[in-house]
Amino acid sequence: MEPATFVGGRLWRHHRQGLQLKLRPLVAKLPYGGFPHSIQQEREVVRRPFSQLYLHLVWATWNREPLLTSDIQPRVYAAIAKKCRRLKCEPLAIGGVEDHVHVLVRLHPTVSVAHLVKHLKGSTSHLVNHELRPDAFFRWQGAYSAFTVRRKDVPRLQAYIRRQAEHHASGRIEPMWEIESP
Repeated sequence: MEPATFVGGRLWRHHRQGLQLKLRPLVAKLPYGGFPHSIQQEREVVRRPFSQLYLHLVWATWNREPLLTSDIQPRVYAAIAKKCRRLKCEPLAIGGVEDHVHVLVRLHPTVSVAHLVKHLKGSTSHLVNHELRPDAFFRWQGAYSAFTVRRKDVPRLQAYIRRQAEHHASGRIEPMWEIESP
């Protein structure tokens, strides 16, 4: 086995002509599900980063007041989805009730959680305060909750987020997916 070096977050193996990238099989899968069969295919795979970073975000309105009414929810959720896509993240589910929002997103590896939440909350607060309800009070709480999600739990969480109103009306909520009241 040839000696290897870990540099810049990547594993390199020593080669006579210098350093050449060594791909680990779990990371180096090709889009069609196979593994690289040539050096050229290995180089093509390396050019596209692979990540599966699923994140469940929850944040509340100021003092948990019912500020996110049903007449503005669709526009706020659309703005959240648009901002996610602008930040190279994939919105998978957005929902909530009058006093809090849930967002399930596939996080881009170059975007930090804090950066994403800052921009989602900031852009939606601006939308409500300057376009939807310029004469009314609207503000998010400063805090938020962020949870990583296993890939196999994504469909179940998507369904839960999309049916937030039903869950809260019936009192059948999942405590691990909700935030505590202050």
